[in-house]
Amino acid sequence: MANNTESNRIEVIIENLFNYFNARLELIKLDFIRFGTNTTSALLKLLVIGGLLFVTISFFGFGLAFLIGEIFSSMSLGFFVVGLVFGILALILTRVWKKRIKPGIMRMFINMMPDEEEDQ
Repeated sequence: MANNTESNRIEVIIENLFNYFNARLELIKLDFIRFGTNTTSALLKLLVIGGLLFVTISFFGFGLAFLIGEIFSSMSLGFFVVGLVFGILALILTRVWKKRIKPGIMRMFINMMPDEEEDQ
């Protein structure tokens, strides 16, 4: 009789372990899905805002090029000046990228990761 109750206890323990591991696996899957959706949402937001900024800066650049072209009576000079300004801005941006922009982007992605405290 004692052997039978020990066998039942072992079966219950094994069943509880399987249930625990299955629940833990489901939790890991949900965490992965949450991280994936947060990342996808952030990337989509970045893409939309980046696209709108690109269009805005493009229209601003064309308008400024035409304005400078009218002032100097040379459209090509207007576009050359605006291209030069954008080129200088690109050089400044590449200099600042590693020190300021890249760490900010990395912090943004790290902050999207789920916290252990939220799970409990």
